[in-house]
Amino acid sequence: MTSFRRRGACWRVSLAPNARINDQAGTTYTLVATDEGKTIVNSGSAALVVTIPPNSSVAYPVGAVIKAALTGSGSIAIVGGSGVNIPNSLVLNAPGQMVEIQQRSVDNWIVPPPTALIKGRVVTAATTVTDADTTIVFNGAGSISQALPAATAVTPFKVFQLTNIGSNAVTLTDTIAGTANRTINQWATTKVFSSGSVWLLA
Repeated sequence: MTSFRRRGACWRVSLAPNARINDQAGTTYTLVATDEGKTIVNSGSAALVVTIPPNSSVAYPVGAVIKAALTGSGSIAIVGGSGVNIPNSLVLNAPGQMVEIQQRSVDNWIVPPPTALIKGRVVTAATTVTDADTTIVFNGAGSISQALPAATAVTPFKVFQLTNIGSNAVTLTDTIAGTANRTINQWATTKVFSSGSVWLLA
């Protein structure tokens, strides 16, 4: 939903949070110009093939970024169209995986290898964070209030990555870098580490 609000002589346009999400239910999808800056999501069970079209079809600017996220039981394969160079082929095949692709020059896209994917323990509610965790992916249907362990209880300077792919915000109830109740919105990631005594942002 798009809302309009008048502010003085001007109108302000507000987009709903899901305005930057393109949920695809089919098996094939070719990116279009309006996908720039969006997240292509597969929330179903199908094996989805996402094709990056050549610049002659869709003239994305250099530096354009598109994300892909798998929240269902299917998969997402990212492939290049005619003349499009992707150094690393990529398949997302586990719920909670998310990746960002970027056009570094015309028809040349950077896609990280699978080992660089956002992949971790997927939870749908608040969980106990332990020193064994590296990445936690939140995929809840409602808001989540998440507490961290005592900063003295984890390995100093170890980075914990907290990613939210759920439909509502995740609130970190601890004080991090002097601020309490930090919010992780949908499709956002926060990285934190312990100095040995307090939590800080990485």
